[in-house]
Amino acid sequence: MANQASILFESLVSDPLRTLPVVSWKAKGCGYNRQSNGMHTVQFTTANEFVGIVTIQATLATTPEDADWFDVVDLTIGDNVTPVADGAITKNFTGNFTWVRGIITEFTSGSLNRVLYTHN
Repeated sequence: MANQASILFESLVSDPLRTLPVVSWKAKGCGYNRQSNGMHTVQFTTANEFVGIVTIQATLATTPEDADWFDVVDLTIGDNVTPVADGAITKNFTGNFTWVRGIITEFTSGSLNRVLYTHN
């Protein structure tokens, strides 16, 4: 099966009235179709000096509940203190995850233009 890009988040601007966390929809991972290489790529695009915390989470469950999700190691941008440089940050990770999603736990200022996810 060919890889297909999924947009986890698009066009979010800092809003003090937004309830956090914001959780994206879930996207099928390599493990969903039993692909063996487990290669995933995520691209975060920020603007206006984004300050917040965005993390990629994954699960091995086929029908996940809230408790089934875990943070993917080294797949977080931001610390909610230091502005993230405007532009795109691309990261790769490996694992036979069935589902992948994004979660925003802090969002103080700036814009999160897009979080794009794909797997091979």
